[in-house]
Amino acid sequence: MKILILFFSFLLFGCASENTLSLIAVGDNLIHSKLIEGAHDKTAKSHDFKPYYRFIKDEIKDKDIKIINQETILIEDKKKLSGYPNFGSPLEVGEAVRDAGFNLIAHATNHALDKGEEGILDSAKFWSDFEDIAYIGISPDQNSSKIVKILKKNNVSVAFLNYTYGLNGHIMPKGKGYLVNLLSDEEEILSDLELAKKHADFVVVLPHWGVEYTHKPTATQKKQAQFLANSGADLIIGTHPHVIQPLELITTDDNRSVPCFYSLGNFISNQDESARMLGAMADIVIEKEGNATKIKSLRAVPLITHISPYSHDFSVHLLARYPEMLAMTHRLRRVGDFKTENLKTLWNSVFPEFEIK
Repeated sequence: MKILILFFSFLLFGCASENTLSLIAVGDNLIHSKLIEGAHDKTAKSHDFKPYYRFIKDEIKDKDIKIINQETILIEDKKKLSGYPNFGSPLEVGEAVRDAGFNLIAHATNHALDKGEEGILDSAKFWSDFEDIAYIGISPDQNSSKIVKILKKNNVSVAFLNYTYGLNGHIMPKGKGYLVNLLSDEEEILSDLELAKKHADFVVVLPHWGVEYTHKPTATQKKQAQFLANSGADLIIGTHPHVIQPLELITTDDNRSVPCFYSLGNFISNQDESARMLGAMADIVIEKEGNATKIKSLRAVPLITHISPYSHDFSVHLLARYPEMLAMTHRLRRVGDFKTENLKTLWNSVFPEFEIK
């Protein structure tokens, strides 16, 4: 049986008016080896990832809930740090994510078990040390897995649920299926959604799903999205394909309209295709009027990952504020068709409702 926690109603200090709550979400924080190397301070024998996010901090600071998909698991043992295909990221990644302003960490990804149970325990312990941040999608023990987390601000309460399609070929330890939430467990999802709907004004589901590097959602994604919407989700925000996928309004059996962002793409990575440099930030305001809670406004904002050709220097920018002089130096400029105009064209083809003029 599930239990419930109302999580940190006091931690949200955004500027939303009474009875509204603002929310942004970004895609995959994908920490490849080059990002680890670039953040390594050999003298201090530590890592500093904070510069990677320095250009995005001011863009999100006034939002109430700031979600990031932490694609790679955190691991305390420095000897176990690694990139693709079995990722293990320094705890300093978490420090930088928190410093950037994110306060809700989605951890149910296909890489959640890349470091076994140790990675789950290390990540859960790290985030649990902070009173101003919450994590979802993984659980260090059976009791923790029974918690549905709800964040509240300005009289608006929002529940968040997070599931992944798979585990990168890894097998859940026997008797410890609670470690990572799986999309295949529909009975558990139904239970979660039932409790969330009972105790929260609004429910957001964050599925990790789909096929990598394709801009069109699969038939399976569409089927799962319909299931989640019919089961009580009010908003669906997907990740995993590493490229952006469109927004769709799903009509439920009870005639509700549920927005579904199929994929926000990468937030930051060291991947090697121009399309994988383009990400989306979902920007949403939720409003409560009497007993009804609905989406007041919704949009997607284009992001870009910059990679310097001369060093392991990475940074995330709003595409609208990405200097063309900087774009001229992007590493992919030397090896492919990396041009901001091409990325704008791609964006407009995936998100015509949020067209860049």
